[in-house]
Amino acid sequence: EPMKCNVGPNATALVLTNCTDGTTKCFGPTFDILPGLSASAYGCGDCSKEAGCVACDANNATACNAALTEGKTFMCYDYKYDNSTKNTVPFTHKVNATTCHKLSTGSITCNSPGAKALANYTSSALGCGPCAAGTLNKTECVECNKDGCNSAAALTAFLLPMIAIMYSLF
Repeated sequence: EPMKCNVGPNATALVLTNCTDGTTKCFGPTFDILPGLSASAYGCGDCSKEAGCVACDANNATACNAALTEGKTFMCYDYKYDNSTKNTVPFTHKVNATTCHKLSTGSITCNSPGAKALANYTSSALGCGPCAAGTLNKTECVECNKDGCNSAAALTAFLLPMIAIMYSLF
């Protein structure tokens, strides 16, 4: 039986197609939170040598290269350690927010340094998306779910009570 793949120039013009050339792969665009959805078309075959294209294992029931559409962009802030600020929070964010992308089915997530973030803390994906693996539960990183939610004002509102609690413990 032939493998089924979505074929077309973009997600709004896809046709479920029986690939008859003996292919075992389908392909489609890639998605990354910073650049967004690539301009790759959808089709039968392997595209592993092409930038912005990802292949999946085809089957004879449904297309593995499902339609991807991008949702509305959102903004998050990228943080860096800066002990020259003499503030209670030794992290500052860049003046301009990062433009972040999400799929239409995705949700907004920004990340920023948490109460136990160390000087070597680096924002994951320039502040866009979830915390890096293993940092969320250690309170090195915090996540929020609104456009621009990891601004300095929001971070200070979260960290100052945490610092007060930590101070009262010692």
